[in-house]
Amino acid sequence: MPKLKKASRGKHRWIGSRISGVFSRSQLKHFLNEHIDGVDWKLFDLKNSDEKSFFILKVPLSDYAGAIERLNSTGVISTLSSSGKIRLLRERLSTFMATE
Repeated sequence: MPKLKKASRGKHRWIGSRISGVFSRSQLKHFLNEHIDGVDWKLFDLKNSDEKSFFILKVPLSDYAGAIERLNSTGVISTLSSSGKIRLLRERLSTFMATE
């Protein structure tokens, strides 16, 4: 079966965030399932640094505003940046990690 063309795949956004504490992938997925329900998301990158973890989520463009609002309302997660390209977001997160 041929791959879908780019226009058929739907638009999405990458969200880079920081969470207090050190998490494994499974722990972070469990936490996100509990706190941002109703938003379609996929965890891509997770990097731990001292007492913080940095991660990247992929969300559909239609869920973007709700995802940002729910992430920031948890009290332990703060969104740092977002982009339509994961490469740009990875560069920005590496800058945040270097300065903290």
